[in-house]
Amino acid sequence: MAQADPPIATVAVAPTLTTIFSMDVRALGLVTVQIQNMDATQTFSGYVRRSAVVAGLTSAPSSMPDFLGIAPAGSLDANGNPTDVVVADIDVEGSGLLSIVGFMSGAGGNVQYTARKAGPKR
Repeated sequence: MAQADPPIATVAVAPTLTTIFSMDVRALGLVTVQIQNMDATQTFSGYVRRSAVVAGLTSAPSSMPDFLGIAPAGSLDANGNPTDVVVADIDVEGSGLLSIVGFMSGAGGNVQYTARKAGPKR
């Protein structure tokens, strides 16, 4: 049986830190996340936050830079590749909660995201 695609969600992002999504990843080893900037004039900057399995600890930002500086909608690099969308595989093997947070460079705009859960913890 074919696996259904994960849903795509649109989120309004403020010029201040906004939570794009959060998910419980205690049973997972990997999550693939795709974020696309839907605003034609602003840059989206996002961060991965993860927390340990132990309840009560603060989520910490990851050093993973993939979601920093996603260009405005329709942007292309010199080779014609889109720079308004990023896909990243996130190893969540030792994590309890995964969150993506971010902000827009101007007054605020929208991003779309999807997240595919892959593989149980080993």
